[in-house]
Amino acid sequence: MKPIQKEPPACARGMKNDEPNRCKTSTLSVFERAQKYVAAMPPAVSGQRGHDATFAVACALVNGFALSEGDALAIMREYSARCLPPWKESELIHKMRSASTASHAKPRGNLIGENPPAPVATSRRRTMAELEQEEIERKKIRLEAKARFALGALLALYRGGFAHYGNRSPYNLLACDPRDDWRLLLRLFDPQDTVWIGKSPSDSAGAEASPDWQDYCRTRFRTVAEWLKEPECPGMFTCPSLFKPGSTSRCNASLVNRRFLVVESDLLDRNKICSVFQWLEQFSKLRAIVDTAGKSLHAWFETPDKETLSELKITLPQLGCDPALFKDAQPCRLPGARRPDKENRVQSLLYLDLGGVA
Repeated sequence: MKPIQKEPPACARGMKNDEPNRCKTSTLSVFERAQKYVAAMPPAVSGQRGHDATFAVACALVNGFALSEGDALAIMREYSARCLPPWKESELIHKMRSASTASHAKPRGNLIGENPPAPVATSRRRTMAELEQEEIERKKIRLEAKARFALGALLALYRGGFAHYGNRSPYNLLACDPRDDWRLLLRLFDPQDTVWIGKSPSDSAGAEASPDWQDYCRTRFRTVAEWLKEPECPGMFTCPSLFKPGSTSRCNASLVNRRFLVVESDLLDRNKICSVFQWLEQFSKLRAIVDTAGKSLHAWFETPDKETLSELKITLPQLGCDPALFKDAQPCRLPGARRPDKENRVQSLLYLDLGGVA
């Protein structure tokens, strides 16, 4: 008796020996085929036509595989995780809906019977520096996301508000004339440190400036010992960094180092920014808080280590703090000066800690 000949699967009939994958692929659902297809497509990279790459994925899903919005979005989320940076949910939805309304050269569903393409080979191997930069970008994205959602918890945990600092200044400011607070702040520096004090933020002269303006601006860069000889507050603004003697400009070439990190916000009210200051005290020592006689407070922290500083540059703007004050030579308010634009109210110290420096 002859053995019974089993009928080959329909997908294998007429299949050539060099087509081993076609039968295996046909057992996959359309959703699974679409997943494999998109997995082989290149990720979107910012600055390298990332929008076009993501739109191509959206077109493949909603037109090529004729997926529903829900299924297409699920695969686009997986794709987004490989992108640098990942896309926001709203951006993915926008891409998907733009693809569904766009004109396409091929009919809807034209990719359903296709095998996944081979992964796209990169033109060259990325250098170690490029890989490290990509990891820095990913870390930045993660920190930004955490910080955006952390503000509510931070405000709930640190509730002291404005009164918290006014009631616990290590230095007794109640016994001092606010017009002399500039002298107290300068005690955070060494007597021979060269600091900048300006009547205006523009009191800085580059090499192209006129000799007269350079001569004037040179007078705004003095040692602390020289500034303290002035009979009254010599300017509205100062800078938390040190400069080379004889400087005329707050340019990077004139900087010696950054002694303090100043933190402030134009978005948060005084109680909320004081909660942020309390949270920051776990990373760096708080030395002073300047009441600007306006709506904002400027907190002076000792400059943290390089790694912490780089993380704070990412997280603090997400908490509502002004990123401009991360610039080494950014001007900030000097206590003791009167503000003509605020009914001549005096910029003053709310908090001061001279422990170990005075």
